[in-house]
Amino acid sequence: MSYQKVETNIAGITISLETGRFAKQAGGAAVARIGDTMVLATICSGKELEDTDFFPLTVEYIAKNYAAGKIPGGYFKREGKPSEKEVLSSRLIDRPLRPLFAKGYRNETQIIATVISADEVYDADVMAITAASCALILSDIPFMEPIAAVRVGLNDGVLKVFPTLADTETGKLELVVAGSESSIVMVEGCASEVKEETIIEAIMLAHTEIKKLIAMQKDLLAKTGIIRPPFTEATIDESLTAAVSDIVKNTIHDISFNGDKKARYAGMKKLLEEAQLQLAERFPEKERDIEDIFHEIEKKDIRSTVLEQGLRIGGRDCDAIRDITCDLDILPRAHGSALF
Repeated sequence: MSYQKVETNIAGITISLETGRFAKQAGGAAVARIGDTMVLATICSGKELEDTDFFPLTVEYIAKNYAAGKIPGGYFKREGKPSEKEVLSSRLIDRPLRPLFAKGYRNETQIIATVISADEVYDADVMAITAASCALILSDIPFMEPIAAVRVGLNDGVLKVFPTLADTETGKLELVVAGSESSIVMVEGCASEVKEETIIEAIMLAHTEIKKLIAMQKDLLAKTGIIRPPFTEATIDESLTAAVSDIVKNTIHDISFNGDKKARYAGMKKLLEEAQLQLAERFPEKERDIEDIFHEIEKKDIRSTVLEQGLRIGGRDCDAIRDITCDLDILPRAHGSALF
C-alpha cells in the first residue's frame, strides 16, 4: 500500500491521519496526529474460534516514556507492567469499537494503539480511538462503520474541543465523546457543578467535530483504493426462531422483571432448558442456536419494556436508583474501612 495522508482543522488544531508508512504487515494500520502527539493503531486477526459464544477481541494501549523523549535510568532500566492510564485507555478504546463488529464475527482480533510521539500538550487516548477505527476500515475485518472520538473541556465558561492537558487540569468539565456519523456511542467524563444544558451542548459540539474525523477516515480509505470484502452473517432457521418464541414468549417477560435476582436467573435457566428439551427431537444439535435465539428474545423484551413503559429489570423506573447503604469502620485493624 502506498503512503497516504489526510488532514483537517478542528478548533484551530490540525488533525491528520496517515497510512502506508508504518506496520505494513498488519491487517490494517493508521497513525493519528494532533500537535506533536502521534498514535499508531494496528489491527491483526487470526482464525475463527469454533464453539465460542463471544467475540475474542483484545485491545492494548501502550504509552512508553520514549515517546516523550525520556529514557528510564537509575535502578530501573526498563519500564514495567501497563500503568493505570494505559489500562483505562485500553478500555476507553474497546468500549465504542466492540459493538460495531459484524454480528457473528468470531475471529481472534487484536488492536494495539501505541503512542509513538507525545508532546505533553495533548492527551493521546482519544486519538487512539480514531486511529483504531481508521485501521479497522483499512483492513478486511467486518467493521460496520467508522467512528471517532474527541475530548471536550470547559474553561472560563467556554467549551473547547481537544483541550490541552493544562486546560483539562483546571477546567470544570472533561468529556470524552465517541460517535458514528449518525449517533453518539459513548460518553465518559467528569464535571464540577456543570449545568445539564452545558453537558448536552458539549456532547452536540463533540458530535459535530466527530463527523469531520469520520469524513477524514473515509477520504483516506478512498485514497488507498482498498475495496472492503463483504461479510455474510450466519443465518438462523426462521422456523427454529418461531418455535423458540412460541415456547418462551408468554413467560419470559414475567421472569425477566422478577425483582428477586436469584429467582430471575434460576427462572431464565429453567426456561432455556425447557425450550432446548422440547425442541431437541425436532431440531437436533441446535442447542447453541436455541440459546442465541432465547437471549435475543430476552433482550428485545427488556429493551421494548424500557422504551415503551419506562420500566427496568426489577421494576425500577428509568429515573430511579437503587438504595445505597454504607457501613463504616467494619475492619478492626485497618486504618479505615467502609462497605458500600
